[in-house]
Amino acid sequence: MRAWQGVVSTAAFTAVVLVAACGDGSTPSSVPSPAAPSASPAPTSTPTPSTPRLSSDLVGVWNLSLRITEATGAGCVAEAFRARIGEPDAYSLGISDSGQVTISSPSDGLSCSFTAKADGDNGFTTYGVPGFYTCVGEPRTYTCADGTERRYYSFGQDIDGKVSGGRITGTWMAFWYDVTSDALYVEAKAQYSGAK
Repeated sequence: MRAWQGVVSTAAFTAVVLVAACGDGSTPSSVPSPAAPSASPAPTSTPTPSTPRLSSDLVGVWNLSLRITEATGAGCVAEAFRARIGEPDAYSLGISDSGQVTISSPSDGLSCSFTAKADGDNGFTTYGVPGFYTCVGEPRTYTCADGTERRYYSFGQDIDGKVSGGRITGTWMAFWYDVTSDALYVEAKAQYSGAK
C-alpha cells in the first residue's frame, strides 16, 4: 500500500459517503502510529522509462458510481462507513496516458492522485507499485452523533481499474486515521463502475 504523504489543505469537509455516529476502539498492532501531518511534496507523475503508458481506452474522465464493500476499524467514522456499505456515491476518475490517475468526490472536495502502471491491455493499478499519492481535501471533518467533530486523513491508498465494453470497473482501498488519536481509524474498501 502506498505510504501517506501528508495533508494538503484543511478546509471543512463533509463525510465521503456518510453521516457519522460516535464510538471508540483500538488500533491494530500492525499499523504504526502516524507522524504529525506536514506539507506534501509534489506527486511523482512521470513514469520511469520502463513503465508502459496506459491504454488509450483508459484515458479520459470517467463518471463513477462507487460503493463501499467493506469497512473495518474503531470509532464513529468506522461505524458510519459500515452503515453505508452498498450505497452508491458519485465520483469521477481522471486518467492520463502517462499513468496519472485522480479520483475525486464532487460532494466534499476530496481528490487523490496516484501514478499507476499498466495492468494488462486495458487496465491500471497502484497495488504493489512503489511511490506516493497526494490528496487535496484532507484532513476530512466528520461530525459524530454527540456533536463531536473528528478529523481524519489517509495513511495509505491503492486503486485499480479495467475497461471493457466502454465501461470501467475497479477497486479503491484506503486507511483513514484520526488526526489526534490513532486508536480511531477505518480501513475502507470500495468498488466502482462507470462510463465517460
